[in-house]
Amino acid sequence: MLKKIFACTLLALISTPASFAQTTVNAPKTECGWYGTIEFDPLNSTFKKGEGSSWAVRWSGVKRVYPYLGLGGAISLSESWKFKEVPSLTITARAHVEDYDKAVSPFATLDLGYGHGFEQSTNSFVFNPTVGIRYGQVGIGVGYYGTVNRSLSSAMNIRLAYFFGYNAEKTSHFFKSLDFGVAAGGFFPCNTWTESGGISLEASALYHINDYVQAGLALNFDGSLGETGAADLLFGVRGRYNFRQVHMPLGLHPFARMDLGVASVFGDETTSSFYWQPGVGISLPLKNNTKSLDLSVSYAKLLEYDGGYDHSDDKEYLKIIRVAIGYNF
Repeated sequence: MLKKIFACTLLALISTPASFAQTTVNAPKTECGWYGTIEFDPLNSTFKKGEGSSWAVRWSGVKRVYPYLGLGGAISLSESWKFKEVPSLTITARAHVEDYDKAVSPFATLDLGYGHGFEQSTNSFVFNPTVGIRYGQVGIGVGYYGTVNRSLSSAMNIRLAYFFGYNAEKTSHFFKSLDFGVAAGGFFPCNTWTESGGISLEASALYHINDYVQAGLALNFDGSLGETGAADLLFGVRGRYNFRQVHMPLGLHPFARMDLGVASVFGDETTSSFYWQPGVGISLPLKNNTKSLDLSVSYAKLLEYDGGYDHSDDKEYLKIIRVAIGYNF
């Protein structure tokens, strides 16, 4: 089921918006039968026992089981606006009610599930009812966001959403346009001799915008081989430019890329911050350019210690060089 939801959801990037001039739209009549959203929720703890303001990015998929009811699930990542907290992951079951066949419809959503905070592995029960209105393929709503972990924490969420349906033929075409990549290598601190290096693992999914430019998502994990046992997790968006106009032996060509996202460093002190990671490399095309081998070198600056509440200006950064060999397919 999760595979179907994932396959359907990727169509959000290529689905055609509904015409706002029409009073009705036809619901997608496909084998997939799934509907979904990409959502951005600002969260504001205006209620008692709130924990400050933050934001969440969420992806959902529901199966239309009755004329007005869809059942499915959602997954989200949340972080504070100032990147002062460690990100949290939430996985929920979802019930979604609306008139799927209308261009304009009120909607109501109920999410129930599990939230995991990466700092000190805090777990909580999450419930989030939201109501709003969908106009074509965009919508806005307001809801109550509650978490229970020994005590109740409450917040108000504003939902900005993009709605979409699915088409099996377009899904197949979209997957064929994606480059999935995996890579392994090592990282080396370049601003301190007290820290040791370690292993580096990477995964990515990039969409071909044209013959030279790609864009998508990337995930990096670094694990230290030293006594500290520290690790970091980097997730964000990636842009890549392939210099295919440069002709080299064996079809080799250079590339440059840039990652932007959130970095979490786990150790004696757990921190989270915005990061940027430039990189360069050489790519060897394989099998008529359908696959390739990459050798890459990248640089990242990660926040190790933010000083806590008593020393807010006391920040320590770890600067690393990452070298990896990857395979794209």
